[in-house]
Amino acid sequence: MTRAQTKKATAIGCALALAATFAVACTGGFEDDTFSRVVTPRVLSIVLEPPEAAPGETVVASFLAADEKGPRLPPLQLWFKVPPDESGFASAGLDFGADVGGGEGAPPIDPESMGFMPTFNFTVAAEEKYTFDAAGLAPQLITLFVPRDDKLPPLSDDPDEQMEQFQKLLDDNKIEFVLRTLVVSAREEKNRNPRIIDVSVGFGEDGERESVAFFTSADPSPVIKRQETADAAYVLSILDMYGGATAKELYFTIDVEDEGDTEDSLRYAWVSTGGGFGNLRQKNQRWTPPIYLAPADEPAQEDEPAEHARIREDRNLYPIWVIVRDNGVENQLGQAWVEFYVRIVP
Repeated sequence: MTRAQTKKATAIGCALALAATFAVACTGGFEDDTFSRVVTPRVLSIVLEPPEAAPGETVVASFLAADEKGPRLPPLQLWFKVPPDESGFASAGLDFGADVGGGEGAPPIDPESMGFMPTFNFTVAAEEKYTFDAAGLAPQLITLFVPRDDKLPPLSDDPDEQMEQFQKLLDDNKIEFVLRTLVVSAREEKNRNPRIIDVSVGFGEDGERESVAFFTSADPSPVIKRQETADAAYVLSILDMYGGATAKELYFTIDVEDEGDTEDSLRYAWVSTGGGFGNLRQKNQRWTPPIYLAPADEPAQEDEPAEHARIREDRNLYPIWVIVRDNGVENQLGQAWVEFYVRIVP
């Protein structure tokens, strides 16, 4: 990015932050009935690695976005690290990467703590910048702005006009504003993100299972792994499922390792672009698949990223995501996600 581009992006970011101060754009959250089906562009998860860090430690933030067609690569993302004295612990409903609105307004933005790439590397501030609670913990808020449209309108070079433009984009729900909390601490035993080690599928709640191809938020090459995983999708025959004397029930099971935490501290959210999970959030989860659709004749859009084109234009290929959090323990905000695919055939 050139100096001119960086300067303009900084101005855009400041305008976004100011515009978001007046925004109220809350939509479906982690705990409500709307989360399990993706029908509009939205961020599903923000993962911080590590989720708990010491002052001066480097942290990497990444996000997972999707729309009704599947995984999505937004045309732009803007990250900001909120000044420590303006940070706070976000509520559980917000702290997984759901849509959030300003309410009282977006936190102040430090223009020197910005990122423009899909991943955001930042350094935790010095210890004296934070106010620690009795447990020795302090919050560090991270904000992310992501356009909901794949194409943004031309932007003015005038900062005041930029603010008006972004205010309108926020009012029109065309920009998603997301919060995520990093736990800052100096304790030796720090929390780490859950590790997803297996995903399996089978008929019946207690029936036999077979592992499916998947990749997780810990994978260093998600774009490459995404296509490989889609190519190895689990094939589900609608005739096999419903053609017998009684309909079968399809279940997925996720296996997670999380050192130091009990199973009841983990929280699961199952998400897809089709079918239904019955608003259940269990480790062993039933899925009602969608019907088979005749292949569409329409070609992929010219501006569709090549690595996502085949996935997003296939009407019978369904991504399934599971977002796992360990926040059954207060102020413990580890998080991970897994992505796998199901192909529906007649």
